[in-house]
Amino acid sequence: TISESAPIPISSTNQTETGSASHSPVTPSSSVNVSFFTAREVSKYKDNWSSKPVSVPWPEDVLDGPDPPLIDTTRAKEQGYNFEFGCKQSLYDPTDPNSGEDGEGEHKYYQEVLLDKEHFNYLGLPIDEDPKGPTNPPGKPLIISIEKSEKKSAKKLKVLLRSKEGDDRFLIPAPRKNKRNTGLSRVDIGGGDRYLRSLFQSRPSLSSYRFFRADDDELPKELGAYETKTSGRTFKIGLIYSRPGQTSENEIFGNTQDDVSEDYEEFIDWIGDRIRLKGWRGFRGGLDVDTDTTGEYALHTTHNGCEMLFHVATMLPHSVNEPQQLEKKRHVGNDVIVIVFKEGNTPFDPIILKSHFNHIIFVVQKDQVESQKKGETHYRFAMAAMSGVPSQPPFFPYPPVLPKNGHTRHFFLSKVIRSERITLTAGEFAALMARTRGTYLRNLIGNACKRCKAPKTFFDSS
Repeated sequence: TISESAPIPISSTNQTETGSASHSPVTPSSSVNVSFFTAREVSKYKDNWSSKPVSVPWPEDVLDGPDPPLIDTTRAKEQGYNFEFGCKQSLYDPTDPNSGEDGEGEHKYYQEVLLDKEHFNYLGLPIDEDPKGPTNPPGKPLIISIEKSEKKSAKKLKVLLRSKEGDDRFLIPAPRKNKRNTGLSRVDIGGGDRYLRSLFQSRPSLSSYRFFRADDDELPKELGAYETKTSGRTFKIGLIYSRPGQTSENEIFGNTQDDVSEDYEEFIDWIGDRIRLKGWRGFRGGLDVDTDTTGEYALHTTHNGCEMLFHVATMLPHSVNEPQQLEKKRHVGNDVIVIVFKEGNTPFDPIILKSHFNHIIFVVQKDQVESQKKGETHYRFAMAAMSGVPSQPPFFPYPPVLPKNGHTRHFFLSKVIRSERITLTAGEFAALMARTRGTYLRNLIGNACKRCKAPKTFFDSS
């Protein structure tokens, strides 16, 4: 525990951002002013630690490709949808198995980088809030982990800042050891003041917070669990089959496994593994794994440490006398991401999906010409996203026709996962996630303060 009798008050009114080692704070609602996620933009974050931009603008030159295109944009454009039909400046390299990953959300940064290193964990609460409430602890909590300088030659240190808006990673100048206390805090504990002073050189806005350093063996374990809970490791994805000429939601949801083609079967076997639901012990995505009420089979895969369960409409129970197929829509209609495997020359109209929960629609079709030409299956990809949903670079290359191989599968599944994660940072999802993270952080701070016997001037749990 910490023996100090008061928290470390912060004041940096005369400090500037001179010497800052990172870009401006990135929150889920921020964006960078670039037309494309180019190699030059990526190079800004080549330290592989600092947070990457969460959102960049959608491609300006929408290239529709074949005639007819995979997606009918007429009505969707009127409702503010954005589209991807391939981008000439895409960074995706089909020969590189790791191409297409931006790293955000795909790593457990605290557990993989800081947990096994010496570091400090600071609990932060706004200075102007009463230590006793109204919430306990007060709202807008922060927990900041700062890497401890182990070498005299170290110039930069890693920082992980957690707030209800999300996590932000950046670098700060490694602090120098001073013989005298500069007055930033009343007590200097293990160099804590030095680290905080360096922190505020990079983030002066944190001067509105009071901080308490929690030397607690349990907190690192809890922070690791928090990272796992909030990073999103399980995904349920809708998957529907559109036969040639189908133009309505009821027609598409009316398809069963008896109606599908060999090309469709080839596609679903490429992206996942068929599982028997009864007795399944992995991620089930809301499906019944005891009594077969949601069908006997589903599609499942693991990717980059994540579990993906596909709600395959043709595998869900079919009601002969119910044209709307509400049981199928109950599952697919609650998925953020829907993949449509389309056949024929009729473009898919995203507006026919009536669920307001379906935010991103991926449309995939076997490219018969390219497949015959190359002697192996090739798929053409396109994407539609509701208004307000941020873009998801790297974009599909142009033309968006890729071979059916492991590299393409890796890129596509990574893009699907990244699309859901980014969508959850926007609109109503963002508010819900912020409330969830805020509750987690308040609980972590409250528990740590009780274990460390934090001074009541910081947090009063009595």
